Amino acid sequence: MLRISLLAYFVSENQIMNRFWTNIKGFKKKYVFCMLSVVTAQILAIYNLKTYGYPLIRIKDVRT
Repeated sequence: MLRISLLAYFVSENQIMNRFWTNIKGFKKKYVFCMLSVVTAQILAIYNLKTYGYPLIRIKDVRT
């Protein structure tokens, strides 16, 4: 009886930890994608500012 309850405890704890780490990994993917998008937009804005003298894409417009 004690074995079964301990096994059930470890299985449920393992499932909770797996779900927690999956959520962390998903958050990291979203965070990295968002940061890459912002950095790309900033590079385009700086390039256009240096090339044409005015930004064709504004960072403020991308964030909203």
